[in-house]
Amino acid sequence: MELTHDLDLIRKRLKIGRSHIAKTTDELISTLDDFLQAADQLSVNPTQDQEFSQSVLQLFTETQRILPLKAVLAEHRETYAYISRLHKDIELKFTVNPELLGTQKAQGLRRDLVDKMVAQQFVLEGTVEICEDFQQVRNLSIISPSLREQYQATMVFIRQLEAGDVDQALQWQTQVCLPVRLVFMLHKAKFVRILKNRNASEAVKYAKEHFEPFTDLEKPEIERLMGALIFTGNLSESPYRDLAHPDFESQLFRHIATEACRSIGLPLSSGLETVIAAGVQAMPQLLQAAPLLQDRLWRTQFPVEMKLSPDLRFHSLFVCPVTKEVTGADNPPMLLPCGHAISRHALESLAKSSARGKFKCPTCPVESGSKDAMQLVLS
Repeated sequence: MELTHDLDLIRKRLKIGRSHIAKTTDELISTLDDFLQAADQLSVNPTQDQEFSQSVLQLFTETQRILPLKAVLAEHRETYAYISRLHKDIELKFTVNPELLGTQKAQGLRRDLVDKMVAQQFVLEGTVEICEDFQQVRNLSIISPSLREQYQATMVFIRQLEAGDVDQALQWQTQVCLPVRLVFMLHKAKFVRILKNRNASEAVKYAKEHFEPFTDLEKPEIERLMGALIFTGNLSESPYRDLAHPDFESQLFRHIATEACRSIGLPLSSGLETVIAAGVQAMPQLLQAAPLLQDRLWRTQFPVEMKLSPDLRFHSLFVCPVTKEVTGADNPPMLLPCGHAISRHALESLAKSSARGKFKCPTCPVESGSKDAMQLVLS
């Protein structure tokens, strides 16, 4: 995104500017210190006036060379140029006046949800002590004292996974009380890492030492890992190429971290982080759609599709192929006998248009009636 790029440039420019200003300031202070030391060594008498004048002249010369004010102004001018570019890009991106959104009636702020999200953020950052103080002030019960150590151990474990330190994670997993399936996944990650290093004998030794407790539950996967040994050194060109994928470890670790958080009743990403991330992506679309929001036609349904990244989509949506509306509680999706789905409003409309109450499916020629359809529940 251009705006993100602009912000990165501003951060870099500010860092460089601070460094240059600090250097100029240090030079000026050093020059003044030299002058003060020279002045202290001179006694005020007529015979040393000339030396004092020379010291003052030297101070003036050095100050003229450094030109501190000019240097600071030059750095500010450079930074302002980057900020000005950001301002222009914002105007190009957000072509609608944000004040238009102020006419929309907003729901009341749920302070209890905000408090819960803030507390979750503290826990997920590993600052359980701060969360406990926050709970006491806000009269919450996010973390019970009996689970305090488990929360802290889980956060340490997740940080180790994020760092890719599978050895430390394996040592620490006993403190987290992971399900057996997740412990096997850790050993699987370690086994594949050895395999990628083209050390088949070491991989076999590791499998013998650590896979035996999981043979009943994970036998098919263990057999598959043993088959991958044949292709040591050429894993990416084998039927087991998924094990050699660059994202194999990161995806596996993220899944383990998610399940570890779920076991203690927390999400991997805090609600606060999710809300901010969704807002950053949704705000440009909201601003562009602001004129449409003035129409009463769109009081109960948003007029355009909100495009969010996959990690911010938590519920399935169904758009009726007939009415092009997103289904909801008052207009749920209905499954026809042929296997195709339409909205209830579309179903009722098609049934009314036929004298016999029968109609052809909009997607295929199979006939059905409104009584033949069943409500479809999307998770």
